[in-house]
Amino acid sequence: MDKESFIKTINKYKQFIDTSNKLYDLGIDLCEGVISDSIDTIFDAWLVEFLNEEDIDTIYWWLFEDVDKIIYDGDEKINVEKIEDLYDYLCKK
Repeated sequence: MDKESFIKTINKYKQFIDTSNKLYDLGIDLCEGVISDSIDTIFDAWLVEFLNEEDIDTIYWWLFEDVDKIIYDGDEKINVEKIEDLYDYLCKK
């Protein structure tokens, strides 16, 4: 998977999640239903094509956990705040 495709796909999925959350705040629930299920299924299938389970968990952590985006590898602290840095980290593993 190339960097540009990775970044574009992750950003589009994140945009869908952000839009779903905004709509939910307005009383429109897309989180449970055919649209969300379909998008999640397609996104999961895309991830499985390129990544192992541990890396998929890392992506979901990056997308959904409200924490500093720092990965600790021994004594090394790897900042993956930017999607480009996350891609570089996953490629180096």
